[in-house]
Order: sequence, then structure tokens, then C-alpha cells
Amino acid sequence: MKKIIFSGVVAASLALVSCGETKVKSETVTNAADSTKTVDSVFTVNEAEWELRDLTGLDSLKQISGFSVKLPKGAIIEKDFLDLKVLFPNAHEYVLQIRGQEALRPLKEYVTNQRLLEVDSARSATHETKLIAEDANGYIYSSQVKAEDGSLIDEKPIVHFTYFILKGDQLIRIEDAHVGVYDDKMANEENTKKIYGIISSSAAFK
Repeated sequence: MKKIIFSGVVAASLALVSCGETKVKSETVTNAADSTKTVDSVFTVNEAEWELRDLTGLDSLKQISGFSVKLPKGAIIEKDFLDLKVLFPNAHEYVLQIRGQEALRPLKEYVTNQRLLEVDSARSATHETKLIAEDANGYIYSSQVKAEDGSLIDEKPIVHFTYFILKGDQLIRIEDAHVGVYDDKMANEENTKKIYGIISSSAAFK
């Protein structure tokens, strides 16, 4: 399991639902309470196990209106003060965050500014970040923690995404939660690209 390197957003390590189709072998992970949970060694995102969900008015500030997007079947949606948290109830502890807000500038500026913060500015002596893909609505990137000598602590990078959708003066941002504990079996490049594709092709205002 790998620690996520960003802490600017609210998230939690929570139990999640399975949305994968390929499971080759399993390993047992023991948590602090000495209970056990099974983590699949191979996990593949399968769009057939996702469904369109209407999120209208679910956020605490009522800024998500007339909006729907595909989420995993059985996903749990929790309200936070500013965000909706979408919990994948499987052992991989994967969380999406969805936030609605008033748009005060063009979409391109939101995408560029957030990418600079999460990818470019986060690259440092302690973190290695890499932009994997970018389009008009968002981007996918990887991050790894560095040791003092500059070597990479993480064997494999954790891959994140951020997606924006704008209509009129209403902006919605969808991203994976950047704190907590993730593993590269779930938050890898293949799965993250699939999740981004499902969200970007289904997210829509009514």
C-alpha cells in the first residue's frame, strides 16, 4: 500500500465496493484493529459495472444541480461540507471527490491552475510527479515519494486524475482523493485512464 502525497483535499481511508472483473490471486492485509481484508493482486475497472447516478442537490451547499455521472454500482455517496465523497466499497480504499462551485473564470484556467498546483509545483526534492495525459477538461498524472538521496521509495507510482466540467457559471470538479492510503493495484495508470474515460464520457448537466 502506498501513501498519497497530497493533503490539500478532504478524504478518508474507508472500506470500498468491488468494481473489478479480473481477480488473479489475493493477499491478506491486517489493519490496526487486527481484522483482515482481502486485496486483489490484479484489479481491472469494468465500465459494465458502473451506472449513471443523478447527483443533483446532494452536496451540502446545493451547488451541484441538474448533474449526473457514471459511478460504480453500489458506490456509497457521503456528504462533506464542500464535497461529495464517492466510496468504492472494496479493499483498495479508493475514493472520488466531487465538488460544485460557481465558475468565475474560463474552464482552461481552472484546468491549468490546478495542474500547476498538483503536478508542476508538487515536483520537488521529496516527490516525483509526471503528467501522463491532458485534455481540455483535465489531466492524469503519477506521483512517487523520494528518499533523501533522491531515489524513489515507491516501487510503482500512484496515478491520479482531475476532471472539470463547466456549464454557464456552474463548475464541477471530479478527482480521486489525494490523501489516505491507496495501492498501485487500483490506482495505476491503466485503471485511472479507464476511470477518467468513464467519467469524462458520462458526466453531463441536464
